[in-house]
Amino acid sequence: MIIQCDSDILDNIVVMDFLQKDDLCNIPDNTVKQMVPYSKDWTGPDVKSQNRELDPSELTRQDQLYLYTAFELHHYWKSRMRALALTRSFEQEYEEIHEKIRQVVTVSESLRDSVSLMNVLGLILDIGNYMNDANKQARGFKLSSLARLGMVKDDKNQSTLADLVERIVRNQYPEWESFADDINGVMTVQKINIEQLQADAKKYIDNIRNIQMSLDSAHYEGCQKKI
Repeated sequence: MIIQCDSDILDNIVVMDFLQKDDLCNIPDNTVKQMVPYSKDWTGPDVKSQNRELDPSELTRQDQLYLYTAFELHHYWKSRMRALALTRSFEQEYEEIHEKIRQVVTVSESLRDSVSLMNVLGLILDIGNYMNDANKQARGFKLSSLARLGMVKDDKNQSTLADLVERIVRNQYPEWESFADDINGVMTVQKINIEQLQADAKKYIDNIRNIQMSLDSAHYEGCQKKI
């Protein structure tokens, strides 16, 4: 069942964790000395004609399982188990990363393509330049500065710059009010950390690439095992 990669094994988290233990992936020297007489070298030539020095049936059932799996396949056991574990996690990890990327792309495109939003931002820029000196006219502003719209108040300390923009849009340019719908998705993705998302995507790709390279570099006899 272990060698054939049966789903009963792959879907059993406890068993998979056990098969990936360091004791199985890195065999101590004293264990090697004890097991070598019972084993075959599957990386060598003419493996089928090889004879075992000692009969594995002399071993306990547990030791026989160990011999036929982790010990005789030690040359690629660690890579094999990493790859098998990946088959049970890569789809879910991919879907999670892909969904976050999709949301970010969708919202980014909605911001870029919203004519109403561009008009509102242009209005804010015009108001800002009107308030500035003639020699301090701006051609644009950082989106982070929008937070200040609610902080700048009139001389009576009753209305904010955000209130002014809202009134102008509502009374003079009602067709621009649709910008709120265009950027509605921002609330959904505002908690996504872009740097972390990039790191997660890179880690996901690197993990698959490293496992593939590890398997490609492993030398083992005969047909490739199902992984």
